[in-house]
Amino acid sequence: MLYLRMIEISILKRATTLIALTGVEAANYERLGVSTPCRVIPNGIDTAAYSVSRDQALLETIGIGQQHAVVLFLGRIHPIKGADRLLDAFLQVKQEFPKPCWSSPDPMNSDLRRACSGVPMWPACRGV
Repeated sequence: MLYLRMIEISILKRATTLIALTGVEAANYERLGVSTPCRVIPNGIDTAAYSVSRDQALLETIGIGQQHAVVLFLGRIHPIKGADRLLDAFLQVKQEFPKPCWSSPDPMNSDLRRACSGVPMWPACRGV
C-alpha cells in the first residue's frame, strides 16, 4: 500500500490514458482518486477474425487439418493463468468435436501432464 500511495498513483495520474481489463479495474482507479482517462479493453481476441485460416497449407505441415477443432493455450503455465481449468473444460467437451487437440507452447507441470495422458496433441506444438 505504501508503494501504491508514494509512487504508483502519481504515475497513474501523469499517464495520458489508462487501460483497464474490466469495469471494476477502471472503478478502482477512480476510487484511488485518479482522474486520468481510462479505456476498458478486455483480454481476448475476436475469434471471428480467425475462424478460417488464411494459410491452410502451412497448418497442414504441422498436422492441423480443416477437420480439427483447435484449443490453444498461449501463455506461460502458471496457476494464475488457469490452464488447468481450460484443460478441464476441454476434456469435458472434446467428445463433441471432430478431431479435438490440445496445444500449448509452454512445458506443462506434472499435474497437467498427468491430466493430459490420452489426450490427442499435435507433436509440433504440444509443449510436453
